[in-house]
Amino acid sequence: MAKPYRFRVREAKGGGFFWDFVAPNNEIVCASQVYSSKEACVKGLTVVREEADLAEVRDKTDKVPKDPPVLP
Repeated sequence: MAKPYRFRVREAKGGGFFWDFVAPNNEIVCASQVYSSKEACVKGLTVVREEADLAEVRDKTDKVPKDPPVLP
């Protein structure tokens, strides 16, 4: 069974905390800004987890298709 996608909370080299979202193949899909506290980092991660499914996709590229694809 493949590993699931996962969030990972990490300490930043210059201080603070950030999260990244990691694919089953261990590639980082995205990473957050650096937060001043671990609590703020976890709160930001929680907001993304809860709201991402409801987020609107806006394509800002130069060539927008007539019928943009509907994402699952």
